Order: sequence, then C-alpha cells, then structure tokens
Amino acid sequence: MLVIHIYIIFIVKIKGMSVNMKIDYVIFTDASVRKDKVTGKCFTGYAYVILNVNKNTYITYSNYLTNDSIVFAEAWAIYSGLRYVSKHIKNSNILVVSDSKLNIDILTNYIPNKWNMTDKIWRKSDGKPVKNQKIYQLILKLISNTTNKLKFVHINSHKFQDDSAEIILKFKKYKVSMNKDTVNVFINMNSIADKLATTITGKLKHQKPFVLKYLK
Repeated sequence: MLVIHIYIIFIVKIKGMSVNMKIDYVIFTDASVRKDKVTGKCFTGYAYVILNVNKNTYITYSNYLTNDSIVFAEAWAIYSGLRYVSKHIKNSNILVVSDSKLNIDILTNYIPNKWNMTDKIWRKSDGKPVKNQKIYQLILKLISNTTNKLKFVHINSHKFQDDSAEIILKFKKYKVSMNKDTVNVFINMNSIADKLATTITGKLKHQKPFVLKYLK
C-alpha cells in the first residue's frame, strides 16, 4: 500500500501576478539529495508548489523518496505535481516550472523528438537504454490523459530579485512574457519549493521503500 505523508500544506494570498498568456495554474517543483557522511546513505526529498493564478493562492506539498538520484527525484516532483492537478483540476492552462533543465529537455525535446519509444525498452539516439524510464512513462501517461493544457519551462535555482531581467529573457524563449512583479512571485514560489525539499532531506533519519515498490 502506498502511504503518502503530508509534511506541510497551507494557503496564502499573493498579489502582483501578471503573465502575458492564458495561465490558470503554475506548478513549481524541486528536489534535494543529502548524503549521510557516517552511513553513506542518501536522503532524497521532493516538493511542489501549485499557484492558483486566478485566486492568488497556493498550496504546498513535500515528501521523501528511496531513490538517491537527483534526476529521478526532480522527475518525481514533476510527476507528483501533475498527478495532483490531474485529480483536482480540469480543463485549465497549466505552466510547469522546474529547475531541472535535463528533465525539462526530456519532456519537451527528447521524448517527442529524439528517443526511440517503439520498443518496451526506450532508447536514446545513441542506442543506449533510457535511465529512469518508468517515471517518464508515468509522466507521459498523465500528459496524454489530461484535459489540461500543459507547458513546461526551466528556471535556474537560487535566483533573487536582482536576477529578474535574466529570468524575463529566459522565459521569452518559452514564449512566456512576464513583468517584474510576476518574476518576483516566481522566484518566491521556486524558493519555497526548494526549501521544502531541502527541509525534508535534513530531517530524515531513515527512508521507507514505498516509491520504488510503487514503480514496479
């Protein structure tokens, strides 16, 4: 049985949000990995923040994994956020924001354009098997079955208000126009996701193998 632990969930008001495209929700995702220097065991946490643009509110969620790969954890954070909206949100335009460039590239470029997914084992352009294939299959299934319109974008981690001009230029590459107030909101939301994930890994003393069992 899959057991989900909610460490923190709350709603607050947000002001000053303006995106020059029809966006109803924004999902901010992040993950963190820490290694115990004594035991050598890795502790992996993930988090997502879902911003309701129309109501100016957001919810947060964080949890832990057994897998010690940061790429897997970042992908799981994206999957978890999408799984939540697939259950609770319908027929909406959703922006998915991650600081994992690799995972954004996988979802926007490698899967649609580069990987061979005709066989049971997915393969990259060089013929090697795709790592973490099962989590990407789960994400792809959610994307295929959703009634929501999704757009995936990458944002660099640990950005501050002084970096707003850089972020505005970067998001233009994804055809998303933002003003400075919106950038500050994005920076704050991304920071919250980061803090939630790192807090989880800092508190963990052991891990329960529910995620890897769930993927089998």
